[in-house]
Amino acid sequence: MPKCIYCLEDKTATDFNIDHVIPESFGSFENNFTLVETVCSECNQYFGDELELFLGRDTFEGMLRYTYEVKAPNEFKFLNNRRLLFRLKEEGLWKGAILRLKYSEDKNKVVVDAVNQVGFQKKDTGEWEFFETEDIKSKDDLEKQGFIVGGGNILFISADKMEEMEEQLKEKGFKIDILRQEENPFRFNEKVNVEIKGAIDVIIFRGIGKIAFNYLAYHQGKDFALNDNFNDIRNFIRFGKYGMFNPIIAREDAILHNEKRFGIKETSGHIITLGWNDLKTTIFSQVTLFNKIIYKVILCRWFTGIYHDVSIGHHFDAQSRKITRLTALPKGLYVL
Repeated sequence: MPKCIYCLEDKTATDFNIDHVIPESFGSFENNFTLVETVCSECNQYFGDELELFLGRDTFEGMLRYTYEVKAPNEFKFLNNRRLLFRLKEEGLWKGAILRLKYSEDKNKVVVDAVNQVGFQKKDTGEWEFFETEDIKSKDDLEKQGFIVGGGNILFISADKMEEMEEQLKEKGFKIDILRQEENPFRFNEKVNVEIKGAIDVIIFRGIGKIAFNYLAYHQGKDFALNDNFNDIRNFIRFGKYGMFNPIIAREDAILHNEKRFGIKETSGHIITLGWNDLKTTIFSQVTLFNKIIYKVILCRWFTGIYHDVSIGHHFDAQSRKITRLTALPKGLYVL
């Protein structure tokens, strides 16, 4: 009976479905890398609901799916679980205002717009800081943080739910005697400067880890992936359990030799690689979606089996939908 590489349970062939090395939400490719009778339906469903959904809709890479037209703008969905924070960078009263992505039917593209929020001034600097009302604990709490909290010093912006926001603030101890509302800067401006901050948490690391482990299983075979040497990464991806070390790190670096040498991006495609460390004790993978953030995934820190070469890498072109094998160089670098 086939065994799942994640839960390690023996199941019938009908308990498995096809799994992709790179989730379909990040593109479909010619001669795509898929796994058959390798990942069971139960694990596959779990990954789709608990990891890949967030990877596609609540990350910097997920946002880039629309930039590089992997997804059509009218298919836009965003979870707003706040792994990505958008703030207006333009100088002026609205600087620092909270923004969200949304689909514009008129422009047929994904744009940023301001959310319903209120602003308070810092006593020491006079600068405005913005909050969604549900994120404010109380009037006293803001006062302790050094904000001016009088009614005339509350700035309501993009407030199509003004009455609802007023009621929420009154329940938290605010006295609303003067309403101050400002014009939406997006009304007349086609483009604005936006600052984006992203958080990478364990859910995202596990989603990236699954891509790396699927790649290992695809190129080295299912039996190799079932080896006990990979139990730490397997348990981390499927159950969120850490072993003796943190298996994944995110870094600003390059996988392609010319990018590292000249500092110029050669591609906006996805890259996955597999290789050994210099001592031939650790098997690791490198994963990048749209060639932005580089993730290093330690698949096995101390391999106790028989050594054989696992060095391989591929480029997944998000525009042409073609997969190209990379040429491996020392030190985990590759040539496109």
